[in-house]
Amino acid sequence: MKHYAPRPSQEARPVLERLDPFQARVVAHLRWWSDGPSGQDMVRLDYRTALGAAETEEAVGLLDAVITLVGDNARRPLKRQQSGCQCIGSDEALFARLVALAGHHLHEDATRIAAELVTGARAEQMAILAAGLGRYMKCLKPHVRPARLH
Repeated sequence: MKHYAPRPSQEARPVLERLDPFQARVVAHLRWWSDGPSGQDMVRLDYRTALGAAETEEAVGLLDAVITLVGDNARRPLKRQQSGCQCIGSDEALFARLVALAGHHLHEDATRIAAELVTGARAEQMAILAAGLGRYMKCLKPHVRPARLH
């Protein structure tokens, strides 16, 4: 029997349900935060279920700092899907991996991932901020994933 490697056009598009719950939550928070005040309220509510008020504000402050750092120092504009979409863009996947690695104390790996998103001078700073965010995100329970594909 012959086995053929799939061509890029035949490969499945990455979807949230294939990510581990931690990284799926990172993607959801990135999308919600980027949606503006109503999405940011969703992020705050998500943290409030597991953290106190002060820790919630610190966690969302870190999320805002990481997203702002990417926005201000990105190699190119960060691309993301809509909040209800199951598909994952490559930038979202990198962002989720960055927070996961940093949150699990893998600083060098996180810095390498950060360097894919931002200019080299800011990569280490981004990894440090992502580590703080990752520590807070580990306190959250898994969430229900969106069902819509586009």
